[in-house]
Amino acid sequence: MDTDTPITNSDQETIRKTTEALLRLMGFGDVSVSLRQQNPEEPLMVSVSVPDAGILIGDRGVNLIAFEYVTKLLTRKLAPLAPRYVIDINNYREQKFSELREYARAAASRATREQREIELEPMLSIERRVVHTELASRPDITTESKGEGESRHIVVKPLA
Repeated sequence: MDTDTPITNSDQETIRKTTEALLRLMGFGDVSVSLRQQNPEEPLMVSVSVPDAGILIGDRGVNLIAFEYVTKLLTRKLAPLAPRYVIDINNYREQKFSELREYARAAASRATREQREIELEPMLSIERRVVHTELASRPDITTESKGEGESRHIVVKPLA
């Protein structure tokens, strides 16, 4: 969906209800789902609060990625024009994104200080987007994704 298209209340409700229903079917009874969007450039954030979230998040977030994938498949069937969104379980992703922004800023500082390209570790596409967005306003560097599949990563380059 285009980020300029307004998010309808109906689409938001479909996303919220689908997420909540899937969690309940998985056996998570005490669930709270809320939606927020900090700015139009970022995807809608679906915040889920659930006890014993470790199993839902999984090692390095792999279960969360799978849960998000299934939820999006269901949502697209019910609301084909629903906006892009990201599911966050107990602020796991918010903390991860905050760490990525800090990592990106440190890499950019290092690239400009040392006047050389800095290759970051491989990341998921959503994580690369966070890094690209964080560094987009810096006039002294540029970022580029390189590699394929699981080895896809960002290169931070100084502009001399």
